[in-house]
Amino acid sequence: MPTPLVLLAASTAAAQGGTLMLLRDYVARRLTGDAGGYFTDPSHPPPVGALDAAIDFSALAGRGEYEAAVAAAYGRLRARGAWLTPAELFTPHYGAALAAFAAHAFDRHAPGRGAPVEILELGGGTGTLARDVLTALSSSRPDLASRLTYTGLDASPQLAAAAAAKVGAAGHASAFRGAVGDARDARAWPRPPPGCAHTVVLACELLDNLPHDRVREDGDGNRFEAVVECRPDGDAESERQLADPLLIRALDAAPWGEPETTPVERLVSWALGERAGGPRAARLAYVPTGALALFDAAFAARPAHTLLASDFDALPGVVLPGAGAPLVAGCASGRPVDLPSITSRPPPGGADILFPTNFESLVALYEAAASSAGAPTAQAARCKAATLLRLRAPPGATATASGWAPMLDDFGNTSVLVGRSGGSGSG
Repeated sequence: MPTPLVLLAASTAAAQGGTLMLLRDYVARRLTGDAGGYFTDPSHPPPVGALDAAIDFSALAGRGEYEAAVAAAYGRLRARGAWLTPAELFTPHYGAALAAFAAHAFDRHAPGRGAPVEILELGGGTGTLARDVLTALSSSRPDLASRLTYTGLDASPQLAAAAAAKVGAAGHASAFRGAVGDARDARAWPRPPPGCAHTVVLACELLDNLPHDRVREDGDGNRFEAVVECRPDGDAESERQLADPLLIRALDAAPWGEPETTPVERLVSWALGERAGGPRAARLAYVPTGALALFDAAFAARPAHTLLASDFDALPGVVLPGAGAPLVAGCASGRPVDLPSITSRPPPGGADILFPTNFESLVALYEAAASSAGAPTAQAARCKAATLLRLRAPPGATATASGWAPMLDDFGNTSVLVGRSGGSGSG
């Protein structure tokens, strides 16, 4: 058995005056820490951008003109390294689709005409989605809008303030409340409105920034968790024997290794390795422990909920090894800069750390959180984002003159998780 690394790593950090932490805690500090987090650094504007005006898709000939319009929008944002989410690019249509999704959930789980209901958005960015959802419901479902509270929770004080201002400017201030906090901590979730019958939880483009852990399994089946030593002269990654309870829960609950492997691929791996008596291949994978913590928080803070989480299921240009490895990218002099590791010293303004989401694993993690919370009949499912948007978006939304509709036909590498829970002991 290899020499245990936990004592070596801890003693080295103590001797050299460093701080040792799990990889997920390091990622959280780099992204949302009080001192210079990518999303929270008060000395730089947040990297989430917004359009100067909504794109008139009907005035575009087709895909080429759409791509030119997006390139022009990014040109205006390039100096500060900001980017645009689908909710921003496809405003107001994306919000209208999610408003229809929420209305369907409320009709199913809170059909009474007088019961208060809530939408709780995690990581709401500039507030565009909140504004568009509230506007759509006010127009199409005033019966729901009159008893709806829209709650925003964001780790960035700057973005939380921007969201409140944008929603208020659209005339929805009385329906909106904002808070600052970590979505993985149930104590940060504002209390539900009095008498709330059901909450729809929205998490769009949040999963890719939730902290992950990394685990390595050697040829003998021994598992090790990644840790980072933080020092003034540079941060360094190390590892120790697997011991973290949250990471162990995630590994026990969800498949890990190459994301979305098929049964045939798993059979071939088994036949070439263990069945044939050959050595077991070492494995390295990033594990979405932050998502498991978020699901735990959802069941603790909102036992009766419908969850919709949307994000990238694959990312281009990843150079780090390991299944589910992230893309680490910053911006220098108005140009994107890819970094070779999570611990690389970032350029001014910080660096984004984006993880591709294995939605197969997320379904298993959601159901594991439900079981731990005493909600065994809660269920989750996954599908491509376009499938849900085709079902809920207004007819012709974002259609160009050629009939090509970017909200439905672009972003093919995005998926959604839908989870439903009626509360403890019910579905």
